[in-house]
Amino acid sequence: MVFVDDDPDDRDLFSESLFALGVEPFLVLDSGKSLFTYLESIKGTELPKGIVLDLNMPEMDGLEILKQLKANKTYQRTPVYILTTSNNPESRQHCLKQGAANYYVKPTTLVELNTILNEIYDEV
Repeated sequence: MVFVDDDPDDRDLFSESLFALGVEPFLVLDSGKSLFTYLESIKGTELPKGIVLDLNMPEMDGLEILKQLKANKTYQRTPVYILTTSNNPESRQHCLKQGAANYYVKPTTLVELNTILNEIYDEV
């Protein structure tokens, strides 16, 4: 599983939560560029079980990453989840129409984050 978020605090929170849940392996990256560099380095040999994207990131936002992943035959079947602060219903619908497996609003508590992460891991 790969998590992509530009916010270092959110990346730390994901890592702490995933370790607490005993979920491994996982990779936490800081940008779309680092995601595509990683995916290129593995050359499709060991595809991630899923990818979790923040929607609002500089340079390449989560929606653009989602579109690029779904346009590439190698990653079309890889579930992509959006985990973002955006509570906009139109944004949610747009991401789901572009192929996101699900759309979550970032929670305010660690318990809520654990619930979301458990749900994502149950689906993959």
